[in-house]
Amino acid sequence: TADILAVDENITLSLEQSGDTIELEADANQKSHFNWRGKSPKIDLTVTVPMRMMLDIKDGSGFITVDNINNNVKIKDGSGSMDITNVKDNLDIDDGSGSVEIKHIAGKVLVEDGYGSLEISQVTGTGDVEDGSGGLDIYDVGGLVTIDDGSGSIHVKKLRNGLTIIEEGSGGLKMTDVEGPVSIK
Repeated sequence: TADILAVDENITLSLEQSGDTIELEADANQKSHFNWRGKSPKIDLTVTVPMRMMLDIKDGSGFITVDNINNNVKIKDGSGSMDITNVKDNLDIDDGSGSVEIKHIAGKVLVEDGYGSLEISQVTGTGDVEDGSGGLDIYDVGGLVTIDDGSGSIHVKKLRNGLTIIEEGSGGLKMTDVEGPVSIK
């Protein structure tokens, strides 16, 4: 379903299948922002897919929620908050800005985050995080956690297989209940 707010019809909303790939494109970037009359165009999408479908999401801005996927999930996001829950495989996020909450991931988590708070919890695999700025909370992770942080506080808790911090940045580090080797460079 799509809720569209636009001044005129200059939007793109399409759904196409090519083999076993389905591509959904939604674009409300109208050519001239002078026509907005105080209200920028937007498209709010609710997409329901089979649980076993692999997701590759590219989003300019806006809130993203992903829940209950039994496959890999890859997200490239410009701005806006994200809430990612119950992914039964690997998760790969490249985020420009906005808060990100990740929980209940059965595989490994790879996050490259520009700005905004980041919370990662209940991951059975490894966690590899490159964070520009904003608070970073990581807890209850089964695999090795690797962090490369620019600025903002880091809080890690209940890590079962070690912690490697490539760059601590500024903002402070708090560790609680970390098992396995700890390396801070």
